[in-house]
Amino acid sequence: MANTQINLLAINLGNTRCHIGAYVAGELETDAQLDPGNATELEQALNRLFDPLSDADDAVVYIGSVNPQAAECVAEAVRKVLGMEAVRVERDVNVAIGRQLDRETIIGEDRLLNAAAAYDRFGQACVVVDAAAALSSRSSP
Repeated sequence: MANTQINLLAINLGNTRCHIGAYVAGELETDAQLDPGNATELEQALNRLFDPLSDADDAVVYIGSVNPQAAECVAEAVRKVLGMEAVRVERDVNVAIGRQLDRETIIGEDRLLNAAAAYDRFGQACVVVDAAAALSSRSSP
């Protein structure tokens, strides 16, 4: 398993929710889930969550999203609030994982990041199930 000592604000931006985690020296310090469409809530969360990283000269912000338009809005909020450029996964940097897929197969970076994180954590092949969209779309009884 990798022993990453990175200082990172990681933003996982889905179609309906945004999950942000602040990692100090590779350990999760604090996190939050919010509605990415609420600009005020997003800006407040960025300020609060970046605070533990404010003294780190090497702090970076990464955005992983399957929604390019929402990702651009969040990247703009990062510029405005933190004065930094966010690194966009699969646009600015590729997920470091092999892809043995048919050419016409499209896989979102959220799935690639899940697989890379699982491999990093367990150090071997494993099965990863991401059912977020299925869970959020199921109807109430």
